[in-house]
Amino acid sequence: MRISLGHTEKQAHIVECNSCKSSMHIELLLNNPPSYEINYLKNCQEVDFEDEGLFSNNENYITKNLHPELLIPKEFSESNFYNANVFEGAKLAEERMESVGSLSNQNMKMTFEYTSNLKIIEKNWNVLKVAWKMKNNKQLNKIIIKHLKKYKSVTESENSDFKSILFDFNNTILFPDFINYTPEFSKFLRDSFDKSESKNKEYLECIKYYKLNLLDENMKKFYDIYYEFFELYNDFKSLLMYVVTSQDINYGSIVSSENFEKTKMFYGKLFEAYTSNVSFITMLHNVYKGRKFDKLENIDFQKYLSTDKAKRTINFKNTEEFLFFDEFIDSKLRNASHHGNIELEDGIVIYKSGKPLKEYTMTYTKYLEMCIQLFIRFIILHQLQILKYRSYLKYNR
Repeated sequence: MRISLGHTEKQAHIVECNSCKSSMHIELLLNNPPSYEINYLKNCQEVDFEDEGLFSNNENYITKNLHPELLIPKEFSESNFYNANVFEGAKLAEERMESVGSLSNQNMKMTFEYTSNLKIIEKNWNVLKVAWKMKNNKQLNKIIIKHLKKYKSVTESENSDFKSILFDFNNTILFPDFINYTPEFSKFLRDSFDKSESKNKEYLECIKYYKLNLLDENMKKFYDIYYEFFELYNDFKSLLMYVVTSQDINYGSIVSSENFEKTKMFYGKLFEAYTSNVSFITMLHNVYKGRKFDKLENIDFQKYLSTDKAKRTINFKNTEEFLFFDEFIDSKLRNASHHGNIELEDGIVIYKSGKPLKEYTMTYTKYLEMCIQLFIRFIILHQLQILKYRSYLKYNR
């Protein structure tokens, strides 16, 4: 196995054996770079062999190219010559330069800061999830703040409160291309509401209702999905950079680690939580359209909350400014993922949905992108709920 180094301290890989199809589990630890440690966890062991060099025809052994954060073109997955950092990394850097140009000093500083945060995001999640659990269980705030001092960030003070740290943690995932979406969308809404006294008044009623009726339950759903995502972070992080830097993804490329037995249920769980919590966007859209926050175009809000979750975004899907929250919602994939009618064969996800069941396919790389794209929207939905409620408190609204 030829393992290219990523940024995080622990880099795990699950690789299928070409012959017996068993999963081999291997882990590389970078606790003290450039020194490293390799743990052979399952179905594999270290052996002595003679490396035949870059131009070997692989008659005596098979090379497996692995990278924790980059895709590898399928045709190069077993090439002795290929190095993901050199070829894929350089290609992405060149494409990024073409799309955004040279970075300003300020953007360079932000890139360094958030990259530093991303390197330790798994450690920070271990701190944050305990604090979040305490918050859900109504623990004393001073106990939570004391625990949060273990959270390390270049972009946030160690004396910050829970919501500020949660916001910072989210921004670490969203940087660079999605980090401004929350403040920009929020400003768009505020500018719209401020032009109308009736809209502004209804907006305040909306936030009040949300706080009293939905906030606590929604926060629990956010926690549950974040927990699931970071249990599988090793599987998703190879697509994360592509998504947050808006790179074109070659769906014929493959991820190094293939843990489908665990990832196959994630989209269904995320879909359920997202379409439940997206009711917050529906309420804001009602106000934006000049209606009462709890009145949709054809039904009232209580009836809406009992409708099929696959239809929860219909209310705003024809409003251009809200379309972002209707993207990457696939009810067929949700049904298959949620009910286990989904399998993986040679890098192709085969899933069944409908009555009678109809078969659909996509590459595993595409499946992971669907998960991450919807998770990004889930995070931004989370950011908006934090931001709107804090604004409500700030102005005694």
